[in-house]
This record gives sequence, structure tokens and C-alpha cells, in this order.
Amino acid sequence: MKQKHYHATKIKPLIQLIIGVIKRNPSMLDNEGYLMAQLSRSIEGFTDPSKCLNCGASMAEYAEVIDINDALLLLSMAKIVRKRASTMHSFTEANKVRVSAEAIHHTQKCRTAKCRKLGLIAKAGGAEWSITERGWAGIRGEQIPKVRISFRNQITDRPEELTTFPQIFAEHKAKMQHKEHNRRLPTGDKRQEFSDYNPADWVHVSGYHQGTII
Repeated sequence: MKQKHYHATKIKPLIQLIIGVIKRNPSMLDNEGYLMAQLSRSIEGFTDPSKCLNCGASMAEYAEVIDINDALLLLSMAKIVRKRASTMHSFTEANKVRVSAEAIHHTQKCRTAKCRKLGLIAKAGGAEWSITERGWAGIRGEQIPKVRISFRNQITDRPEELTTFPQIFAEHKAKMQHKEHNRRLPTGDKRQEFSDYNPADWVHVSGYHQGTII
């Protein structure tokens, strides 16, 4: 049986070094700024926020922010699910969309990975995707997290930052109108793609594995 071995941590040597610095000048405990300055001189990388002081791993985190193309991908998928649900007995089966094979704008097709990170869709097996409960809540016009933070494959929400699909669409509409007002060609205009959107049309959708669309 192989014996486990563990990589040595830097925590203990760091603690010993900090104790030594303070012992040489205990008065630093009353001056945090001075203490931090002394530690930064004594410990390499102490003030470098990009790397873990213990293991040297990257401390970078990545923010995913929901935008107009993410919302339009969800809306396109929802319309496909609604059409399929009218002829299928299982909502779960209807809620499986092969995005790559559907008549969805290429820009939005490329958003599946991002929307997965945002918690709006989930893998349903093979090349199929399902709208999650959070995704359906967004389509119903309910508040959902606007930003998700990814750090070392761990994803967390920013609960203080919320948005809704109606808000996302309204902001895009206002942006295009501002361009027109300033006599600029409104490139990237997607207003037509959500012109028939009404959150009230989706209030009967309930859940990822179960639900109905009336």
C-alpha cells in the first residue's frame, strides 16, 4: 500500500517569521500600517494579490455578467420548449434542447457555456441543454443574480446584484434609442428578437424536472 505524502505548507514558517518581526519591535502591534510595511519587506510576495502567499496558486477570480445575448438564448430555448411541450407528455423531455441544431443566432449559440456558469441552463446529456429553475424564473420576469463569480472551479453569486429579463431588454432598447437619437447607426440592434416578449406568458412554467406550459 502506497504511503501518502503531502506537500509542505509555508504557513508555519510564515507564522514564525511574523512572530520574529514582532518580537524585535513589539510596538508595531499598535501601528498596523507600520507592521504591514515591515512584513512586506520581510516576506516575498506579501503584498501581491495575484498569488496565494502559501502555495503560489493564482488568486484570480472571474465574473460572469448576464447580458442581452444570454437572455435571448434563454428566450429562444423557452419558445422551443413551449412548442415541444404542446405535443409531448413529459415536460422534462420537452425541456431538452439541442441548441446547436436549432435556428438560433450564432452569437447566442456560443453562450451555452456562459449561461451554464450563470446557472441558467444545465447539461441534459449529449449535446442537449435544459433550462434550469433559475432560467425559468428569469423568463418569468423574476429577479435573478446578475453576476456569478468563478474562483478555482467554485461558483458563487453576488446576492446584492440582481436583474430581470424585462430590465435587460429595456436597457438594450434604451441603448439603441440613444444611438438613434444621436444619429448613429444602431449596430447590434436586437429589439426585434424580444419584441413579442411578455413575462406574463411564462408564469405557468414551474421547475426544471417538472412543470407545465399553458
